[in-house]
Amino acid sequence: MLRQRALGHGDAHPFIQAMALLIVIVFLIYQSSLLALWLKGDPLKYALGMGALAISAIVLYGRLFMSFFARILVNLLLPSGEDTHHGPDYNAAEACERKGDYSGAAREYLLAIRMFPKEPLARLHAAEMLLKLGRPQEAAERFEETLARMNDPAHSLRVAYRLVELYTRELGHPELAILVLREYVRRFPEAERIPSVRARLAQLENLAHED
Repeated sequence: MLRQRALGHGDAHPFIQAMALLIVIVFLIYQSSLLALWLKGDPLKYALGMGALAISAIVLYGRLFMSFFARILVNLLLPSGEDTHHGPDYNAAEACERKGDYSGAAREYLLAIRMFPKEPLARLHAAEMLLKLGRPQEAAERFEETLARMNDPAHSLRVAYRLVELYTRELGHPELAILVLREYVRRFPEAERIPSVRARLAQLENLAHED
């Protein structure tokens, strides 16, 4: 996907996550051993040091731990790819939306993304909530992820145009809007509305050349 290629966002492979966690665990064991050696005569300082180490580990690596163990939990509860038949439950997120709690809705949708990483609608809903929270950059990343997981030309085009408007009007990156439309043309060259997409792409490219 366009933006992920540049910035490196996306779901890490389970093996990479496992290796990263192993390195973190070994590092934490080493650090705790050093603390025990340095502060063996002062239990209070040792306890404070271990507490600080635990807090720093949670802050720095908590997301990695959550993502890895959430993946394991999903595989245990929904083996053999059952998650493709039983999608995310958006009831909690939609309830937050109805109350105007867009921050809570965004959290629920982002949790759904972690539990169901191949589900495009969770990313689409999350992007809309992030826009309402005034976080267009993050919203653009979620829209990019949504596009990469969509295979229907009509649905993909709606998201692509949403992203184009976001890049051109709010984020001031028409060059990224051009990349979005080029990618759409590459993926769906026979789509029904491809002539209008090519026309919009040509318009953006001409404006870019004028600048």
